[in-house]
Amino acid sequence: MGASAVLKLQKAGFSIEQVEALADFMDTQAASKADLEAAEHRLETKVLEVKLEVSEVRNDVALLSARVDSMAARIEQQGATLAERIERRHAESDAKIQGVKNDLIKYVIATGAASVLAIIGAVVMILRALPPH
Repeated sequence: MGASAVLKLQKAGFSIEQVEALADFMDTQAASKADLEAAEHRLETKVLEVKLEVSEVRNDVALLSARVDSMAARIEQQGATLAERIERRHAESDAKIQGVKNDLIKYVIATGAASVLAIIGAVVMILRALPPH
């Protein structure tokens, strides 16, 4: 505490003990200009460190984003390939089903024709077995 401050406090009614106590308090508790400059320097250093960390995090996010985009593209390609395979299998199944239907129609027609011929043959045999009129 400067001499002029001590005089002003004494003129204001402070005793010498009060002024000394206040001066002691100011010396031990109040921050000097050098203290403030040191604190400012520490804060500036911390701000630079935080900015560097933020920059590193942004780079990490960019790398992760690129990896996610790459994985999404691969998944999309695999999805397209899978859809093509499903479509091809569906077409193959449809073709097989149609083949089975055609075979069934042939067998039903052949069985029906054989049945008709068998009935005609049986009728002819019965007519031959009857005495003539």
